[in-house]
This record gives sequence, structure tokens and C-alpha cells, in this order.
Amino acid sequence: MGKKKLNLAYISDGTVRKASFKHRKKGLMKKLDQLKTICNVDACAVIYDPFNSNPEVWPSNSGVVNVIKKFEMLTEMEKTCRSVNQEGFLSREIAKVKKKSQKLAQENKEGYMRELMFGFLGGNMEGLCMQDNDRHGLCSYIDQYLIITKT
Repeated sequence: MGKKKLNLAYISDGTVRKASFKHRKKGLMKKLDQLKTICNVDACAVIYDPFNSNPEVWPSNSGVVNVIKKFEMLTEMEKTCRSVNQEGFLSREIAKVKKKSQKLAQENKEGYMRELMFGFLGGNMEGLCMQDNDRHGLCSYIDQYLIITKT
């Protein structure tokens, strides 16, 4: 049975909000522990509780201090090597799409040239219209096809 749809809105009832906070905090701690165990990574959490003036730390104060020290010892390059701003992300995605588009255009052109070549070889010239640049492309495609099939 699936879970009911979650309504992400401020919980106005204080007791329900406090119970939800405790439940979600417990789930977060469990997930952090699983992440640390399964992936063998250092993880920590500092949670500021609106119902308690002292923040709660996981796994311990010394554990949090160790993780923060390890992070601070990294060079600036290591800290930001995988972080991406929106502009960089979009630039990479646009480059990927352009590369894929060029590859598909090349495959379409080769398929078109193959269809023309076999159509002409089969004597079926009906409905095959060519432009001047297609003729040069077809000639070079036939040359490449003949070289490939000879080897």
C-alpha cells in the first residue's frame, strides 16, 4: 500500500508540528547512518530544534568537528570541483544536446544517401529528387561504401 500524498505546508498545530519534527528527524538520522555505512563516507548533521535551544548533533560533537576539519583541510579546488552553478550546468547540457543533434543529423544524412544509392542501383528513380550538394555527397558516400565493402 502506498503512502498518502504529502501536503508540504506549515503545520499550524504546535503538538502535531513537534511530533512531525521528531519523526522526520529520526528518519533523517537513520538515512544518514545508512549513507555512512553503505557508502563508507563521513557524514554529520547539526539540527537546530525550534523546541530546544541547544542544537542536536549526529553522530557526536567530536564526529561533527572531525568532518568539518576534514572539509576545511581541502583545497579550494577540491571543495568546489563538483559544484556547478546554473550557467555551467546549462552550458554542459546544451553542449551535450548539440553533440547528440549533430550525431543524429549525420546518421540521417547517411541513411538518406544509402537510400538514394540503393534506389538508383535498383533502377527506382521515381520520387527521388536530388539537389546539387546531394550529388556530391552521394558520390563521396558511394566511394566510401565501395572502399569499406572491398576490405
